[in-house]
Amino acid sequence: MDKDLIKRINELAKKKKTLGLNAEEQAEQKQLYAVYLAEIREQFDNTLDNVSIKQEDGSVVPFKSAAKKKAPAKSAAKPKAKTTPAKTAGKPKKTP
Repeated sequence: MDKDLIKRINELAKKKKTLGLNAEEQAEQKQLYAVYLAEIREQFDNTLDNVSIKQEDGSVVPFKSAAKKKAPAKSAAKPKAKTTPAKTAGKPKKTP
């Protein structure tokens, strides 16, 4: 991973928190994030290429082929859990 890429991402993130970004900088940040995430995904994919799983019968298979066989069917009926905002979570309510 390119250290200059990470350095620039961090510079823009710091500026966003302190001064804010103009439209050009926002576009640059979005593009840099896309490049960074693509590199991370590629690294992760390459890591999975080197992972094997030992099956119950003792055979060893590559992770990706084992994951394809065991992939559960996606269900649309699965509701999402409600979450509370981090700022209010765990704080007691004030009573008059």
